Amino acid sequence: MTDVYDDIVEDCATGSFGRWFFLALIVALFLHYTSEKRKAAGPDWPYQRPRPYHFLPFGELPMLQSQNSARVTVLPGHHESENLASRVLMAAILDFSGSMCRHAAKLPVAWRNMVTALGKQTTQRLRVELACCAFDHRIVFQDFAPLPFYLEQSLNFSGGGTTALGGAILTTIDRTRQRRETLAAEGIQCNRAVCPVLTDGRASDVAALQTAMGEIRRAEEAAEIEFIPLAPDAGSVGPLKTIFDKDPILLDEVDFDILFGAFTRSISSYSQSMPGFEPEAATLIRAELGHSFERRRRPGDTAQPRLPYHGE
Repeated sequence: MTDVYDDIVEDCATGSFGRWFFLALIVALFLHYTSEKRKAAGPDWPYQRPRPYHFLPFGELPMLQSQNSARVTVLPGHHESENLASRVLMAAILDFSGSMCRHAAKLPVAWRNMVTALGKQTTQRLRVELACCAFDHRIVFQDFAPLPFYLEQSLNFSGGGTTALGGAILTTIDRTRQRRETLAAEGIQCNRAVCPVLTDGRASDVAALQTAMGEIRRAEEAAEIEFIPLAPDAGSVGPLKTIFDKDPILLDEVDFDILFGAFTRSISSYSQSMPGFEPEAATLIRAELGHSFERRRRPGDTAQPRLPYHGE
């Protein structure tokens, strides 16, 4: 004990104790400075920024963006763990915002007819899983599930606000990746996911859309998702081409019976391909739409109403 006391006295006498005390004071002042700066900067302080999204299996999730925000609701889907067939994932992004709401009333019936038509074939019932992202200034994502599940879940979304397109795309990419990872963990293969996007491209969440554009490129380069932009009018072609870096499919007319009928026949063909050897879904849909509109324009077709596609 005497030796320790003597060492302390010697340190004080030589000044080394004072130097250590001075260094400790400098460190304490620096920590206090950084703490105050962190408090003042809030979420903009490096390494303290929240991730743009934090996803849970389901529930209402706030989109953490200071200027462009949307409420994200993820509704739980369903997974058939005993089904080991390879999967075809289709996630439709449907715009119900104010600029698109004149078309929105016809969407739920057309969606249900598509699900009914796909569910009539055994291959599609085993392989096809659907998801639907409906949005205006809010985002509601009905998660992936087999066709029978979607026959019991009606598309019910009352839109009319601004356009959270960027958030809707990011939500869909995240949930699609999660589904692929879940299936891969069980040894189940997946075709490249198909994502039709029906919107005019007039997004109000610009910051989120910039992030989404980068994620679109990454998802397509990795062959995870094929995005298929659908332009309801000629004025939407430019914005959609910029967002998706490809020519959108311009609808000759916004007829959801024709559009979702083309989805039905295209996905039926697409689901017969092997993972890694699938055709471009956009090519299939474009061809089916062309045939459908051509049939409607033929002489005599206008006198007879076109039969509903859910029986095809």
